[in-house]
Amino acid sequence: MYRILPIFIMILSCGFLAAQPTITNAIFPEVGDVGMTGNAPMPGVDLGTTGGSQTWDWADLNALTMDTIEVNDAASGTGAGLFPNADLRISAFNGENYIEVTNNQVKAVGFIGQDPLGFGVELDVVYNPAQTLLETPISFMDTKNFQFGFIEGASPDILPPGFLDSLGIEVDSLRVTYTADRIEEVDAWGTMIIPNGSYEVLRIKATEYTNTKVEGLVEVIPGFPQWVDPATLGVNLPGAGPDTLQYYSFLSPSSKTPIAEVTVDFGSTEANAVTFKIDDEVVSVKDVAGLDVDMKAVPNPAINEVDFQINGVPSGNYTLKLYNILGKVILEQEQNLTGKDIISSDISALNRGTYIYSLTDSDGNVLGTQRLFIIRP
Repeated sequence: MYRILPIFIMILSCGFLAAQPTITNAIFPEVGDVGMTGNAPMPGVDLGTTGGSQTWDWADLNALTMDTIEVNDAASGTGAGLFPNADLRISAFNGENYIEVTNNQVKAVGFIGQDPLGFGVELDVVYNPAQTLLETPISFMDTKNFQFGFIEGASPDILPPGFLDSLGIEVDSLRVTYTADRIEEVDAWGTMIIPNGSYEVLRIKATEYTNTKVEGLVEVIPGFPQWVDPATLGVNLPGAGPDTLQYYSFLSPSSKTPIAEVTVDFGSTEANAVTFKIDDEVVSVKDVAGLDVDMKAVPNPAINEVDFQINGVPSGNYTLKLYNILGKVILEQEQNLTGKDIISSDISALNRGTYIYSLTDSDGNVLGTQRLFIIRP
């Protein structure tokens, strides 16, 4: 299970501030804000220690992918009627996030788009309680605790073909329940250096305890439908159950975009991936002039096998890499390509979820990146 909505919905920047910072509502998003972030898997950065006057020199970060995020009026979105308390609409690669802004909080109240649990279907999710993304003021040594979640109905069709047949039961509908308990500790402050500049930052260590439950409405006794958790039938649905996530956010009073956000394995300080603030003029992804590379995964979502169709590359040796949501390389294939090729991969051992795949030439240039969704019976 991955985070439902990362804190990287905050946009834009302004100015510079020195010394131990305090974060206020001046960094809250507004209609018209536009920002760009870069994503660097396996970055090899040093998270440092707790305490003050730290220096994080990450000037050598290079992005594998980039995302542009726009903040719009919630009333202009397709889900405006579902979220009457929403003020803002922020588009992400997999849908639209609806945001409520108060004097001291930024909260996600709902989401429309590809389900955040990785089943590969469209859902309308109302968070209850809402997901608090920011609560100000934020100062060194602050500790805060937030809970959020949702209950959402869904069709049994979201499950992989044949899954229900394997259970030997008839399911009328599904119910997905997601709960999260997040503890935030402001455990360090100092100066962070990234490719586009230097910032005074607070570091927030967040630990998120989540639980995902998928239940089916079945007639265990004819005429008396009831909600049943497949686990009670001895079936472990991939992605269901408890999980613990941990990440670090580096916030600056001079930037609406977090300067960096780092995911780690629980209990570890070794970075799996970094999302960091970039500007339009900063070149963070290697481009190869003159190439018009077309690549796609078929099918997508995929179950056990996937074909990566690649067109438009010169003949030569290339490397296809598949990254999980934490930025770890979990599949790597070297291939000699001739310009119109198919790379077939067995993904039956992978968990369902969202992945990123990239194609790199022999000089290390990233020719393209896309997302792959895996569903699992």
